[in-house]
Amino acid sequence: MKFEHAVKVILYHEGGYVFDPDDPGGETKYGISKKQFPKLDIKNLTEDEASDIYYSYYYYPMKIAQINNDLLGLHIFDMGVNVGISIAIKLIQRLVSVDDDGIIGKMTLNAINDYPNQDDLIKGYVALRHDFYDKIIKKNPKLSKYKNGWYDRIMSTVVYTV
Repeated sequence: MKFEHAVKVILYHEGGYVFDPDDPGGETKYGISKKQFPKLDIKNLTEDEASDIYYSYYYYPMKIAQINNDLLGLHIFDMGVNVGISIAIKLIQRLVSVDDDGIIGKMTLNAINDYPNQDDLIKGYVALRHDFYDKIIKKNPKLSKYKNGWYDRIMSTVVYTV
């Protein structure tokens, strides 16, 4: 998947400036959080700066461009942005039956790209995304206010076409 397409979806999902005291990331703009990037001036962050961060810290390290199925790559990228790249990668690794070390290497890429039924793989990943959010809410019920947004995010990724 081309970064230019993927980042548009991410920016759409993440929205603008938010400082919600219940959000563990704290002050956030375009999904870039003060907790993750403490030296950034979050309030004055531009879309271009956010895009650069998404490329350097998420898209490129996650090797999204090397995933043949664009929709699956978008789901993995979106999940990585929302909950962290290690978790996003571990979820797909479990589905393709490779060691879930949270790192996209050659073995993981081959397992993803050679998976015999890509539609089933996407459906499985979507189900794991839902399960992950449900577990977060179970651990911390205060975060249940984000549930609909998280589910909407998954569904808008499901219907996204490149």
